[in-house]
Amino acid sequence: LALAALLGNTHAFVPAPIVQSSTQLHSRNNNDDIFEGAKSAVLGTVTAATLFMGAMVPIPNVDVANAAGLTAPNVKAESATSTKTTTTAAVKTTTAATKTKAATPAAAPAPLASEKATLEYAKASLSTSNTALSSAKSSAKTAESTLSKAKSTRESSQKKAMELKKDLVEVNDKLAKGKKEGKTAQVMELYTKSADNIKLQLSAAEKAVTTSKSSEAAAAKDLSTKQSSLSTASKTESAAQKSVADAEKKLEGASKKLKESQKKAEKQAKEAQKKAEKQAKEAKKQAKAQAKKEKKKAEKTAKEQKKKDKKAAKKLEKKVQKEKKAAKKTAAANKKAASEKATKEKAAKADKLAAEKKAAAVKAQNLKDAEASLKAFETKKKNAQLAEKSTAADIKKAESEILAASKKLAEMKK
Repeated sequence: LALAALLGNTHAFVPAPIVQSSTQLHSRNNNDDIFEGAKSAVLGTVTAATLFMGAMVPIPNVDVANAAGLTAPNVKAESATSTKTTTTAAVKTTTAATKTKAATPAAAPAPLASEKATLEYAKASLSTSNTALSSAKSSAKTAESTLSKAKSTRESSQKKAMELKKDLVEVNDKLAKGKKEGKTAQVMELYTKSADNIKLQLSAAEKAVTTSKSSEAAAAKDLSTKQSSLSTASKTESAAQKSVADAEKKLEGASKKLKESQKKAEKQAKEAQKKAEKQAKEAKKQAKAQAKKEKKKAEKTAKEQKKKDKKAAKKLEKKVQKEKKAAKKTAAANKKAASEKATKEKAAKADKLAAEKKAAAVKAQNLKDAEASLKAFETKKKNAQLAEKSTAADIKKAESEILAASKKLAEMKK
């Protein structure tokens, strides 16, 4: 609401145009201060409006936040599961579960964070509002000084104009009296020049009065604007102080509520711990009974398994003996077969060796016969060449026989 009211009158922060004059240059140079004061006032008002809206938000339920996670643990489900294991495992699991559930509950994350943040924000806004108020006071004081100077200048200008009017009346009276008395032209000219000079000074003085009045009006308007800014900044600072007080009160109430919730949570935690210890004790007892039952069952099962193993061992031993006899019989048969095979292979090898020797001897004999035949053909050719009765046909036939014998000998050597 404050923000809407402020923005509806934003023209109040805009300085009115100031008539430029030699006596008002300082006032013109202070226009920037007016804008700065307006900015500070707007910032302070926005801050106050924000804090006001934040104060309307309800405080979060601290009891729920701080008591989260403090519900008594469900030990029954864990006990039911642990009783299905062996004795040692059941006891260890139950003990670990009891210690975990009985641990001190964790505190709520960042308690009172919202209230503390609101207070810090309110303090920061108050600091900003104080700065804006100080600036507005300084601007208003400067505007008052400027107005005072403008008023003094206007009064001085009016006084000077009145004195010049009085002087002009006196000179005009002298001129009129001089005409009646018949003063010399030289004296009359002196009176006329004096009157003209006073008129010029009076015109300048009247202009100065007009200018000083405009400057005074502008300074008064500037002072009014800055006083309005000062009033707004003062209201904003007061609202910020109230926001800080409200935030401190809210934090104090939330802290009290938090302490009460913590006490309640601690009480619930202790009760839950006692309940958990009782349930753990009962679970341990049940686990022990279950473990005893399982132990008897395991012993009975082991005894039955031992009988089965003994019977299976005897059966296996008979099977091994039978397999040993079969293996021995098979080994003897294999040995006999191997001996017979070796004998046969040895005889076959000997026969093969004899056949190869015989073939080699036949081949050697044939080679020897071929060489002898070749020599005979060569001798025949030689004799035919030496004999006078030999014809060319006989020589050619001998060459053919030699060639055939050579080919045969070469093939036999291969």
